[in-house]
Amino acid sequence: MIREFDRWAYDNRLRAWRAEWKLIVAFVMLAVVMMGGWREQWLVLIGMAYWIVARARVPFSVYGKAMLAASVFLGLSLLTLVVSVSVPFQITLISNQLKPAAELAVRSLAAWSCLFSFSLRRRRRT
Repeated sequence: MIREFDRWAYDNRLRAWRAEWKLIVAFVMLAVVMMGGWREQWLVLIGMAYWIVARARVPFSVYGKAMLAASVFLGLSLLTLVVSVSVPFQITLISNQLKPAAELAVRSLAAWSCLFSFSLRRRRRT
């Protein structure tokens, strides 16, 4: 998967963009994700997915695998927010933590998508 990801980082339709412009777009979108609410986070997540898949022509399978890998790590870390384990082996779900965990999940995936778009870099001249 890493070779496939690296190949698409160099062979995409946004490779002609200067790295500075991609950095600015990624950081502006990242700032919107960090300061915005649910709507802005979903819009950035969908917008960056469109930008990566439709505009840069990165196959959805590559983008999906990368998002799935991020989701696995995110899901495992969110378990600590919503599940409580006590000494006599009781596992309880903390219901008032579900909404903050969902907000954190959307925010994290949107931020990761912004950083993924920044990795679509120009080919180095040799």
